[in-house]
Amino acid sequence: MWKFPQEVEHLFDVLVQTKVSLCLDTGHCVCGGGDPTEEAKKFGSLLRYVHIKDVNAGILGESRRKNLNFEKAVGAGIFSTIGDGCIDFAGFFRFLDRIR
Repeated sequence: MWKFPQEVEHLFDVLVQTKVSLCLDTGHCVCGGGDPTEEAKKFGSLLRYVHIKDVNAGILGESRRKNLNFEKAVGAGIFSTIGDGCIDFAGFFRFLDRIR
């Protein structure tokens, strides 16, 4: 199941009044159409953990064109070795370093 930024914003609105925190998964974020750094900026007050995954942009595009579900996209190799994909981890980690 793809998670889109609007769904995460709704979850944030619900959780902000609680003691529950968020774990940002960089790979799932990109697959759902988000940008990990921008999502971390929006939800930094609840962000306690990150799950680092990189995304193969070519397979992501193909998965969207073919309307593959999440499981089939994973089977096609949507998640790549860290550093081989399309996520700007340097920028992401710089931001995380600023908010810790």
